[in-house]
Amino acid sequence: MKGKRFFSSIRVKFSLAFMLLFLAFVLILNTYFLTASRNNIFASNKSFLLNQGTMISSALSALDELTQDGVRQAMNLLDVTDVNRVMVSDSESVLYDSRSDDEIENESVYNENIGNAWAGYDVLYSSFSDGAFVSSSFIPIMSH
Repeated sequence: MKGKRFFSSIRVKFSLAFMLLFLAFVLILNTYFLTASRNNIFASNKSFLLNQGTMISSALSALDELTQDGVRQAMNLLDVTDVNRVMVSDSESVLYDSRSDDEIENESVYNENIGNAWAGYDVLYSSFSDGAFVSSSFIPIMSH
């Protein structure tokens, strides 16, 4: 009988309601800031990669013809040390690869995104794997 009286008390009901509201508030706050941080990281990566890609695309679009030697010379003049890998290709072959020792990690994602870039679209691909964000951008080179 005493247990039944304990939960029927108005004080206990208000305390439980307050605790539930407080718990919901804390849960929402934690979720919101984690989501906002993740979105800021992706937006920062997107901005950086698209700016780097646009700079490279602009420099290469000034070339009369995309050849391996021409692309290599243009890339040597550009400062792209902040990115892990730069690859320039046409529909037939890779014209320039800053890291020739590696194979493409996820070839199906690469093929889909490079196809979209060849169609004239700027493409950004980001994923979270092994505790780190991995981002790639694919930018078309529009020649005159």
